[in-house]
Amino acid sequence: MNFQKDDFLKDLKNINSEKLITDNYLIKNTKKLDQSLLDTFRKYGLNKDFSLFAIGGYGREEIFPSSDVDISIIKNNKNPDYRSLEKFITEFQKNSPDLKSIAKNRLIAYQSSKINSAGIFPSFNANIRADTSVQNLTGFGEAGSALFGGEEGKVVSFENRTAGLGLNLQWELDIWGRVLNGRKAAKKSYKASSYDLSYLGFSSIIRATQLYFRAIEAYGQLKINEESYQSLVEIRDLVKDRYERGLKSSLDYRLAETSVLTSKVSIETRKLQLNNLNRRLEVLVGKYPKGEYEISKILPQNIPDINSSIPADLITRRPDIKSLLLKVESEELLLAQARRNLFPGIMLNGTGGTSAQKLEDIFN
Repeated sequence: MNFQKDDFLKDLKNINSEKLITDNYLIKNTKKLDQSLLDTFRKYGLNKDFSLFAIGGYGREEIFPSSDVDISIIKNNKNPDYRSLEKFITEFQKNSPDLKSIAKNRLIAYQSSKINSAGIFPSFNANIRADTSVQNLTGFGEAGSALFGGEEGKVVSFENRTAGLGLNLQWELDIWGRVLNGRKAAKKSYKASSYDLSYLGFSSIIRATQLYFRAIEAYGQLKINEESYQSLVEIRDLVKDRYERGLKSSLDYRLAETSVLTSKVSIETRKLQLNNLNRRLEVLVGKYPKGEYEISKILPQNIPDINSSIPADLITRRPDIKSLLLKVESEELLLAQARRNLFPGIMLNGTGGTSAQKLEDIFN
């Protein structure tokens, strides 16, 4: 990829002026390199069998025109043993009611953070009203008609209509940083909730995968019991033949018959267990629990290799650990806010309005 010299010289004078400008410049160069590599990768059809992983400065999105570009090219090795499992996980992520609920809870947490952090902005209220009042002069009797110009024998009444528009503005001057601390605490709390929900979603996938393997195990146990049943039937038949020829006692024959019946009961128990597990799998993927979910017939034979040199910062990247750290920061901000609540506050209030006899005259 060729970086344009003119663009580099144009941006160079602003690169060190501000951290945000520098970050944007590095990210822009990284995106250009991303697109160039992907276009080349797809042009030769390498994306079907290989994957690209950015490492080093490129992986950190810190690409300058003179930077080295470090990438790893890894061959995709899709194990056929995991295809049914991958299909199940994909279906679970797409249709699971639990994961959909987690996504909605994340949206609720985001909106709650917006509400809790809105106190830093001015509060603006508007109201509009329309009143109608009627007053009659029944106390004056027929004399009222003569005094106020009404018809003889009828009670005089007056109607009065008023319309009004009112505006109210309220804003707290955050001279102590109380409202700002509350806003920061709300954002930290949302991020913590988001990490909690991410961890819950990941944990849900793990539990679903464990249940899937339990279903495969139950299927294997069922097949073992069925094979054992056939073997026990053959043994029972041999013992029965020897019993009928007088070579075996009736006790031996009854014991063999009991073993066959016990195996039969065990098969039905295994079928019930497998059916129950299949129902649970169907519920997880948002289907009606018929007990007919299709699973792999055997456990995977090849287990992926786990790198022995796992980085120590893996612990700090765990969502639950990040959530706890953010909750601590949020509580510290709330404590600072509570201390500043002891100080006097300054509020700016403004009120305005108008009134007229007709509603349409308010906006005139």
